[in-house]
Amino acid sequence: MISIALVMGSALLLGGINAITASSAGKAMAAEPQQALAILLKQLDAKPLGLYDGVRLLRINKPRGGSLTVSVSCEREQWRVQNSDNPQGRPSFYDAPFLAAKGISSTWVCTGPARVLQ
Repeated sequence: MISIALVMGSALLLGGINAITASSAGKAMAAEPQQALAILLKQLDAKPLGLYDGVRLLRINKPRGGSLTVSVSCEREQWRVQNSDNPQGRPSFYDAPFLAAKGISSTWVCTGPARVLQ
C-alpha cells in the first residue's frame, strides 16, 4: 500500500513536469536557470518547511486535502517524496531512493532562506 502511494506521489511530481508549458515555465522562473523540478515545485506552490540535516523540506498541498513532503538535497542535487498526509492528517512515510535533480542547487529551492529544523 505504501509503495502504491509512493509511486502515485512520484507520478504526480514527474507527470507535472510534462504538463508545464514553456511559456508558464519562463514566466515562473525568468531570473534563474531552467530546472524541471524547481519549475514543477513552483507551479505546485510548494512551501519551504526548513532545512534538516542538509536536506530542504518542501510541502505541497493536495487538491482534495492532505499534503506531500518533498526532500531536496542541494549538495547532492537529488530529491524524493518523503511522506504524504491524507485529508485526515494521517502520515505515510516512505523509504524511497533519491532521484537525480541536476541543476537544482542554483534555483530558488536551494538558494532561498531556510529555517533550520532540529
